[in-house]
Amino acid sequence: MIRRISVEDIQIPKRYRSGLEKIATVDEEFFKKLLNSLSEFSPTPRIKDIITLVTRDCEIDIPEARSLVTTIRLLRSVLSDSGVSAEALAQKVSKALEDDSETLTLSGEEVFRFEERLSLLLKIRGSLETSLRASKLLTEYANIFLESRILTDIRPVFKDDIGDGIGGALLIHNLRIAYRTADEFKEIFVALDSTDLEQLLEQIDRAIQKEEFLESLLTEASVPYLDVHQSGDNDNFNVQSLED
Repeated sequence: MIRRISVEDIQIPKRYRSGLEKIATVDEEFFKKLLNSLSEFSPTPRIKDIITLVTRDCEIDIPEARSLVTTIRLLRSVLSDSGVSAEALAQKVSKALEDDSETLTLSGEEVFRFEERLSLLLKIRGSLETSLRASKLLTEYANIFLESRILTDIRPVFKDDIGDGIGGALLIHNLRIAYRTADEFKEIFVALDSTDLEQLLEQIDRAIQKEEFLESLLTEASVPYLDVHQSGDNDNFNVQSLED
């Protein structure tokens, strides 16, 4: 059974209103630049890369571009999960924006233009569709790696009689892994010795070799490889609806 999200009573979180208001109020030249920027680029699984493109092509600062891109990503995710048409969702969002906005008042003509613009943005296919789907796939795991660090300690081994001093010392490596679950950030600490480090290094080297081999297979098959090394964006989220 396909799950559908109801869009009858959309509520727009405040953090997305600025992006929608930007779409509603910019001039036609800016909107054409935005539409072209989102329509013509190489697919990427990193939202940060798309934000960088919009920043460059539309000549705006990063916060503005981030607001636009994350708002569009949210709406396209809702569109995918709701089963309604782009036009129907645009109309619902337009009404919700007018009802929720504390600063924006649109005339009848401006409302029509906003809904038309939103529909066009929701209908973009090609690289944008591939990129947003890839971005979502990156986060559809129970635990998402964020960062790691290894801290090395000297652990003294005392003799039975502490007054006789130290009989030796151990070198212990503490691997800290920070990761994200569906609703929180967590950390785990694992103690390693030199043998463990060598085994971990071997496994990492083997994984890199596998990746390089599979990348070559994709190239031979003319399947675009979406390189996640291009940027260090951690701004991934799995949006389910417009509600907080």
